[in-house]
Amino acid sequence: MSAERRKRLIAQFFRTMPTGAKVAFYAGIFFCFAPIGLLQESVTLSVDPWWLVVTMTLFSGGIALAYAWTIINYPRWFPIPVAVHLGVTFLLNDMVPEPVRQTALDAAGLEALKTRLTILAGLTVASLMGAYSSFYYLIRLEGLRF
Repeated sequence: MSAERRKRLIAQFFRTMPTGAKVAFYAGIFFCFAPIGLLQESVTLSVDPWWLVVTMTLFSGGIALAYAWTIINYPRWFPIPVAVHLGVTFLLNDMVPEPVRQTALDAAGLEALKTRLTILAGLTVASLMGAYSSFYYLIRLEGLRF
């Protein structure tokens, strides 16, 4: 099969995909990439405010959606989400103060860190379960359609 024919078939597939399947597809992408924001927080060993963790998580999932939507619908516009990604990343880095890094922890600090990492791990697992469920639903819907 030629590359041009493959492109046409893929475009036709996404054009004819029912709304529910598209929602499942994009939700799966969002939930698959959202944990990047959570993982960034867990490796720094800093205590960033929760609003920043939520912002980075939403941004990670959202920019993945932007890339996917652009590649599927308007591949020539691909530089736009790249520019947005870089611009927002630099903006966030300038807006957010440098976190205070922990160099030593007392018992209370260690317990707080353990709690925070447990919450981040739980949210990561929940997001990955959301991705799995979304892709499972998508495959089930599209399998029935075909």
